[in-house]
Amino acid sequence: MLVMIFIPLFAVNLNLSLSQIFFIMGVMYLPYMLSFLFAEIADRFERITIAGIGLLFSAIPMFIMYYTTQDYLIAILSMFISLSLALINPAVEGIATAIVPHDKRGEIT
Repeated sequence: MLVMIFIPLFAVNLNLSLSQIFFIMGVMYLPYMLSFLFAEIADRFERITIAGIGLLFSAIPMFIMYYTTQDYLIAILSMFISLSLALINPAVEGIATAIVPHDKRGEIT
């Protein structure tokens, strides 16, 4: 989630307009509408594997973004990064819930 802070700063560094940065930010939050589907996937399969796949799929667009200068590629790569973060989030929450003792689940998670 922390990477979402730096993408607009990266876009400002590339001299993109504020409307383009607004569009990139809007595209970044679209995959979070699929988080309910990703929560079902995280419950069905092993959560640590889903989190690992999400981390791998977020690292690749981050690496490619370092070398891009086009605004449409930044938007597409940002969408893939947020898609992988939307995949990671339910898996990590499920791992945290499984680790917490049963009597403390309402307090911590």
